[in-house]
Amino acid sequence: MEKEVRKTAEKAEEEKILEPDDFHADKKKLRKKLRHVRDAMSADDREKADRMILDRLFSQKEFRTAAWVYTFVSFGSEPDTRRLIRYCLQEGVFIAVPRIEEKEMNFYRIRSWDDLVPGIWGIPEPKAGTELAVDPGFMLVPGLAFDRKGYRLGYGGGYYDRYLAGHPGFYTMGAAYARQIVDPLPTGPYDLPVDRILTEKEMIIPY
Repeated sequence: MEKEVRKTAEKAEEEKILEPDDFHADKKKLRKKLRHVRDAMSADDREKADRMILDRLFSQKEFRTAAWVYTFVSFGSEPDTRRLIRYCLQEGVFIAVPRIEEKEMNFYRIRSWDDLVPGIWGIPEPKAGTELAVDPGFMLVPGLAFDRKGYRLGYGGGYYDRYLAGHPGFYTMGAAYARQIVDPLPTGPYDLPVDRILTEKEMIIPY
């Protein structure tokens, strides 16, 4: 009984976090609330969702036919990408992950886990001396939330929007849990939508 009451309370709190008025709120406040929504997932639910997201990803033509795969290295409560990275390394797929360099972000090819070292905020990133990736390809994009138009709410640095604006030709796919889909999201003139959004429940084609 206590467990059911707790789940009901958690659900009510989650719904409260995503009240319509929040969609027009300051992005900083919205990021904090949406991070809480993602962090609130249980370990079992997260593991199950991660498996479904990656299984769905592996079936996508755009991923299977890509010469290069660009992905974030998951950190904290983000959808897990380590299985994806491990697959690409084992199968010889060219894979690149980001490194923050002052106010910009660049992607570097990794050939093994040994090519990763703790970077900014403790997030693993390519070590010095790895190969700069310059060819466009398939990119898996992180975010605190996505809406059904393809827009994302990132962490506030603007790294992905700036990178993609300066490097055209990528097929972009947002990776998120279903609870991270929020309509609508506040957007600005420099926000770029992704081509698709992948969750454990569906593949979203932006309208």
